[in-house]
Amino acid sequence: MTHLYVLLLGAFLLGPTATAVQAEEQEWYSGEGIAPIVHITVEKARQFAWDQALVDALSQASLEVTGATMMKIEEGGEEGDDQFSQFVRTATRGRIVAVDTLFDEAEQRTVAGGARRELVYRVSMRAQVQPEMGRPDPGFQLELDLNKALFADGENLSLELTASRDCYVTLFNLYANDSLLVLLPNELLRDNQLQAGQTLSIPPRNEGWELPVGLLPGRETDREVLLAVATKSEIPFPAARVARQGLMSMDEALLTVNRWLAAIPSDQRTEAVAFYRIVK
Repeated sequence: MTHLYVLLLGAFLLGPTATAVQAEEQEWYSGEGIAPIVHITVEKARQFAWDQALVDALSQASLEVTGATMMKIEEGGEEGDDQFSQFVRTATRGRIVAVDTLFDEAEQRTVAGGARRELVYRVSMRAQVQPEMGRPDPGFQLELDLNKALFADGENLSLELTASRDCYVTLFNLYANDSLLVLLPNELLRDNQLQAGQTLSIPPRNEGWELPVGLLPGRETDREVLLAVATKSEIPFPAARVARQGLMSMDEALLTVNRWLAAIPSDQRTEAVAFYRIVK
């Protein structure tokens, strides 16, 4: 699965401003990434450097990087496209649960045997990696279907969730403004239980509420993502960490989501991801 998340058959990667946390049972691994600032913005080079540093840390932890998708939203290139920054999937299914930033700046570096200098962005960090518990249950599947993949600004989004087994579903929306909203459960729909083979519609039909999508100010197009997590038993997402109206900053959100997932054995959960684009 390319061009993503978030948000998920492997390791979530935390955003560049994530801070270290105490988790004594996991080891720290070093990672470094360097991206030349050539024909790209400084911010884009920074994200590339972060991606490399995170992959490097996973490699130091002896986790084989087997694929890449996209996750956290960032501004695109000259065409103005939105893209999702990279997160990696690992064969041994480990998760980065904490990041300690050591260096995060642009700098001049000597290249070509000292013949010239170029501007690069360098990221140096330490990461805590927590291996997944158990193996996934191949019979536990979740489908996430959108009413469409391309929306005009202001159009209403709707989706359907179907699971192969009885479960409880938590639904996240990762927005283009680097924030995350817990869509399910919510104040209007607290019951997130889903029976095997049944379909849950969000928003529920004839319930009188909608999910309009919208562009960021000054943007021609944005790309966003929905992440659904199904668990065999009811395992509430830590609501105490969710800000007013369920909205969280991206870095806080990804760290919180990753820790929540890491505490759930692999055979007790499954995930589904869907992307959509918004245009004028």
